[in-house]
Amino acid sequence: MEVYVLICLQILDILNYGNRYLLYLFLTVTIVRTSPDEISPYDDDPRQAFRLLPVLIYIHASEQSSDKILRVNPERITQADVLLVTFSYRTGIFGFLSAGDEVLTGNYGLHDQLSAMAWVKKNIHRFGGDPARITIFGEVLPLLITPLAPPNLCQGAVIMSSASSVFNPGFLTGDPGAVFENVATRLGCEPGDTEELLDDCLRIRPAEELLQLQQDLYKFSNYPKTFGAVLDNFSLDSFYPETPENLTKSNAFIKKKVQIMIGVNSAEGFRVYQEFYKSFMEDIDLTSAEGQKKLKGDLHAVLKEIQPNLKHRAVFDQVWNFYFGRFNGSLDLTSEAFQMQMIQAN
Repeated sequence: MEVYVLICLQILDILNYGNRYLLYLFLTVTIVRTSPDEISPYDDDPRQAFRLLPVLIYIHASEQSSDKILRVNPERITQADVLLVTFSYRTGIFGFLSAGDEVLTGNYGLHDQLSAMAWVKKNIHRFGGDPARITIFGEVLPLLITPLAPPNLCQGAVIMSSASSVFNPGFLTGDPGAVFENVATRLGCEPGDTEELLDDCLRIRPAEELLQLQQDLYKFSNYPKTFGAVLDNFSLDSFYPETPENLTKSNAFIKKKVQIMIGVNSAEGFRVYQEFYKSFMEDIDLTSAEGQKKLKGDLHAVLKEIQPNLKHRAVFDQVWNFYFGRFNGSLDLTSEAFQMQMIQAN
């Protein structure tokens, strides 16, 4: 099975990839068996009888890029009688830049997700899918907790990977106004209010220039996020009027009654380790005391940036001892034995 995927403009393996104008939705379905006993109540012509299939919708992680949409193998999923839907949405600076005001509210990538879900709910029966049996999987919790999502948005949800949690310290952008000012300054924009900066500077810049700026502002493992979700209670169509913690406790969320499955992946968090190795450890002699001291310093600095309010040293010592203490001064983080130890620890 050949799958052709068109995605929004983004950073993909350090390259600019995609198209700034594309928001695509993709459907993959097996042959739908006809059944005279099951007529779609949604079909315009009741004489056209077919069996409606359950629908799976995959939502990829909204980090720096949407490359994870390319990793879904439709052939494996649709071996069962299901209809698979994936879609692209705006990510990074295009999907999550916010000025912290009503002019540039942010959360545009999340609104894209909600729009795609609404389209699927309304039209999926025309492709043989059952709108009453929709299950979303992937990074789905950000979509489930918003009060903008209707109670009947989906029947079930599979929350994949603890890293996708809305409670992750890097999920929200802490000061979107400061991020917007930084973006405007780096682009050489003349001072002005949000609307002036958008009309006279940002909107006339090539998309590739904005994407390069996004790459320049990237922080280790994207924590804390430069372009992430924001609390937008200043917006008329607020996606997150309150913190994720408060939203999950609200009656609106509880009344949705979505069947939820929660799980983690093998080697959870291993991508972060790989990025850390490339960023900090390739040129360090980790078998020496000096090399380990430098690694400790780098790890501690990253932890302080991710969680500035924690008691850094106490938390750091626990993390270090848990992962590295058992190696008794001899570290080879490239070895298969160490990597297997990391996987088992996770």
